Amino acid sequence: MATATQGSSGDAEAVRARRLRDLRWRWDEGYEIWFDDRFRARRLDGRGCLEAGTARGLGDLMLDDYATRPVRQPQASEPVPEREVPPIPADMNRSAGDARVSG
Repeated sequence: MATATQGSSGDAEAVRARRLRDLRWRWDEGYEIWFDDRFRARRLDGRGCLEAGTARGLGDLMLDDYATRPVRQPQASEPVPEREVPPIPADMNRSAGDARVSG
């Protein structure tokens, strides 16, 4: 039998997953977005990272960041910056459309 705490934790994880999906839908062409203990985003052009305690806060930071320095996608002839991809928590479900391949 689930306790109230377990139910709340599951609800919070579902809300967090939805918020991550929404951020990725809006920003995935310019940022790699994930959650570990905070909401985080790494610019795909290798020019910085952002973090916030909430999805809304991260969205606001990405909006400001992009407005001042738009993320330029590398051209086919340019090398793609190396970046370390954080591990995805086992409990975080991602659809095939959300998957990123590094390397």
